Amino acid sequence: MSIFRSLINFFLAISFALPQAAWALKEAPPADDSVRVPGFWEVVTDLPMDLREFGKAALEPENRGLVLGIAAMTAITVKTDYESWRAAAIPERENNSVRQFSNYGVSMGDGFFQFGIVGGFLAAGTATGNKRAIRTASQITEAILATGIVVQVIKHTTGRESPFSSETRTGVWRMFPDQLEYNKDFQKYDAVPSGHLSTATTTYIVIYENYPEQKWIPYVGLPVLGWISFGLAATSIHWWSDFPIAVALGYSMGRIVTRENRGEANSQRSAWRPLVFPGVSSQGEPILLAGWTF
Repeated sequence: MSIFRSLINFFLAISFALPQAAWALKEAPPADDSVRVPGFWEVVTDLPMDLREFGKAALEPENRGLVLGIAAMTAITVKTDYESWRAAAIPERENNSVRQFSNYGVSMGDGFFQFGIVGGFLAAGTATGNKRAIRTASQITEAILATGIVVQVIKHTTGRESPFSSETRTGVWRMFPDQLEYNKDFQKYDAVPSGHLSTATTTYIVIYENYPEQKWIPYVGLPVLGWISFGLAATSIHWWSDFPIAVALGYSMGRIVTRENRGEANSQRSAWRPLVFPGVSSQGEPILLAGWTF
């Protein structure tokens, strides 16, 4: 995937976001004035709380059935991974139009597109003073960062091969792989979950949560997620069974980050703060120490 294509997607995403910010301007001023604009550092300082809420939700008894359902869906699709992967990969190899379609699907989940959307909302919101657009940009950024942390933890734990580097029909799972080996050839270990799809999903959820009155958003967002999924499978980056966890993760984190929109803000949300202070190393050299205070 070229940098040129990613940059094109970045600017296309900005264009996509600008009309959405304009819709927010049609609201009555009191509705917009009631929106709290997150502070600049909240996209980082709220991450520990987001991760805690995610872990708490995953372990709650009432969500046990959902978690088991996602695990079952993953296990079932693993059984048919080879056949379902070939159904997408063979046309991609033999047809140039399918190849281009697949490549653009992948590029729409590579992060450039998502941060292009962030840039569009932020630019429009700042230029017009629209709080909802600025909040959307902030929450997408926070959701992407939180999702990315969980994605990397799972990838570094499961160690599953991607289709293009697979030694077996459905890829070897190397649970808790040697991290030095992982870093030498990470593509043999990082199939589960799909970072592309989880990032795209959480971006879609945040937009949907901020603009619930725009009923057409699912009719655009869900096909785009399907396009990304097909592209990832067709280009042999992911198996289809990598996607249930990715979608569940992106959906959950998007809902967690936007909980304040629904009046579900936790009183401890702003209790976490980064702390940076000078110190001295064991060799007597001056250093900066960083941590979290709560």
